[in-house]
Amino acid sequence: MEDPCGLSSMVETTVPSYLPLARAARVQGVVVMMAEFGTDSAIAKLSVLSGPVMLQSGAVDFVKGWKANPYTGPRTCPLVVSYRLGNSDNTTGERSDVQHYMVVGAEPPCLCDPPSVLGRKRKRFLFF
Repeated sequence: MEDPCGLSSMVETTVPSYLPLARAARVQGVVVMMAEFGTDSAIAKLSVLSGPVMLQSGAVDFVKGWKANPYTGPRTCPLVVSYRLGNSDNTTGERSDVQHYMVVGAEPPCLCDPPSVLGRKRKRFLFF
């Protein structure tokens, strides 16, 4: 079987992050990027193709630190970073294959428990 885009291995030199604002808003999803690798195995150019806007900057910062296996020439490959909220205490991640990475962030605490009740306050007047 041939390796996709000539990628046979990938090493992360950065730590995945789940941005606090995205976690608080409970945003989950998949960020798809197109990466252009140079002959030095580093990413020379990276563009976001799709994904939730709140997750894109974290995915780009994480993927910029990836190093691919050595290759004889430049290549362009799709990379996918999936974000989901889980029950862990901190942000973890795992690679499912060379081009796909899953980031699992801690479930944010509920900030309104018990929920607030909004309504009109009744005014009572006594007329004599």
